[in-house]
Amino acid sequence: MNARMPLFALLLLLCLAAPIFAASDTLIVPGERVGWMTVGMDYGAVTKAFAGANCRKDRSGDLDAYHYEKFKFTFLVNQANQVVIIVTSNPRYHLPDGLAVGASRAAVTKAFGAGRDDGEYVFYYDKGVGFRIVNNAVVEIGVLAPAAGGGQNPG
Repeated sequence: MNARMPLFALLLLLCLAAPIFAASDTLIVPGERVGWMTVGMDYGAVTKAFAGANCRKDRSGDLDAYHYEKFKFTFLVNQANQVVIIVTSNPRYHLPDGLAVGASRAAVTKAFGAGRDDGEYVFYYDKGVGFRIVNNAVVEIGVLAPAAGGGQNPG
């Protein structure tokens, strides 16, 4: 029984520390995730993690958009309650190459090449990432499932 106590204590410590490790994950992986939040996850997990936070809801096409201004996140959610797009304006979050909110349009083009650019938004659908650029600076980064052939993702 004494041999089990240290193992139990270690497991308890890991369970208590898991939210700390998750909170420190600030990596954006195109087509996959922003920190611990993943494309395709159930939106219920987001509401549990952000419990008590103010949230503004509206519609964006066929998707529900949930805006958490305090945390600088927006989640676009389909009718199956799955997160299909994660948008952040939080400069703490960054891509593996260091690109983050505040980067220049030139830095985005250098990292990803030419994308579908309408002036304010540049999307790389085949990679699962998009950038909102205002006054030559990235103000939002969006992550979505990559689309085959570089076409626009369905909502």
